[in-house]
Amino acid sequence: MSTAKYLKNTEFALLCLLAVVLPIFEAPKNITLVLIFVVWLVRQLFFEPFQLRRPDQFEFALIWLMLAAIISTAINWPSPGGLKGVKDTLLWVFTCWIVYLHNLSAQRIYQLAAMISLGVLIGLVWGTVDVLRGIHNLLELNSVGVVTQSSIYLGIALVMTFGVAFTGGGCNAHLLPWHKWQRTLWWLLTLLMLVGLFMMASRGSILAVVSVYLIFILLRRSTKIWLISLLIFILAAGVPLILPNKFSQLRYIEKSQQLMQTHAVDQNDGLRLNMWRIGITQFSQGGSPVFGIGPRNFSAIDLSKLKFMSPLKLADSRLYHAHNLFLTKLTEEGIFGLTALVFLFYLVGASLVKDWQTRKWHDWQWFAALGALVVPIIAGSFNTPWYQEHALLAMILFGIYFSSRKFGAAPD
Repeated sequence: MSTAKYLKNTEFALLCLLAVVLPIFEAPKNITLVLIFVVWLVRQLFFEPFQLRRPDQFEFALIWLMLAAIISTAINWPSPGGLKGVKDTLLWVFTCWIVYLHNLSAQRIYQLAAMISLGVLIGLVWGTVDVLRGIHNLLELNSVGVVTQSSIYLGIALVMTFGVAFTGGGCNAHLLPWHKWQRTLWWLLTLLMLVGLFMMASRGSILAVVSVYLIFILLRRSTKIWLISLLIFILAAGVPLILPNKFSQLRYIEKSQQLMQTHAVDQNDGLRLNMWRIGITQFSQGGSPVFGIGPRNFSAIDLSKLKFMSPLKLADSRLYHAHNLFLTKLTEEGIFGLTALVFLFYLVGASLVKDWQTRKWHDWQWFAALGALVVPIIAGSFNTPWYQEHALLAMILFGIYFSSRKFGAAPD
């Protein structure tokens, strides 16, 4: 085996390791990302020299996103967020680009999907044990963070897992060592993740996954599939209802009932509305509307310098983000950064629609990209921005999807 081939295999092994540790271990995740970069750099510098060429549309979107973070950081330097925003963007752009250009075989991207699911499964078991031991009150993935972020990560992986189970390995199943028991295992994983999603009880992520389900129903238009999938949804949603409320999994039902009875939002929803107001006001009154106040600098907003039409009611004066991925991007990276993110989403959405129109959507990569697009957008419209682990997972799946469209099934 040549050194270049060995390094490329090492890259893939590290990508698989990253897929496993991403939702559960913080330090190994960072070490693995550094190793991937080092191996890639050595391979490109000494064995497969990188040739300058005109980037395609997907690569242009990645470059645009990176430039937005760098320019916004430079203009607002020095800033409390430091280089965190640039680092975060660099990690998911770089990892996505490697996956995109790696031209993985059908078997290898299937293995990568399996490693993503394994990481989530371990994370759910770990999170369950933590709740039962009293370490946490809510079911969370250890390295991903709070339940709203964990549920988005889980929702993305859930749609991907469903795609593998439903398509039976996809259009390239004949290239895989596929057995019937494997499909049963993928269906079981899908059900476990769906139960986990309802146990997390994050309303935004549940709404996002339900939206993906409705899209799927509209595409298939099969009464049999509609009834079976509806039964699975009811079963998964019913499990948390009959279990003791140890995970506080009934809170999403309680909040909905409260809203219907009192017609008043609770404290968390009120906080969300105030953060939206802060983001809009900061964009319109302070900083640069073109490049924003700098990535990861929302916490540095000085409320005393902003004028609000009605007083804010904040029980906690600490600021983290605008509780909306688009508004956070607009506030932190301005129109330039928001347009870059929207352009990326447009490319993914347009490609998904085109593949559907040409009947090329019956592949798990298509479902993975659909989940990576819809779940963060819908759930992130009410809470978590395009940050950290779930953004990295989504970008990996985007890289897999666009790579499969560009190169097809590569030989092993």
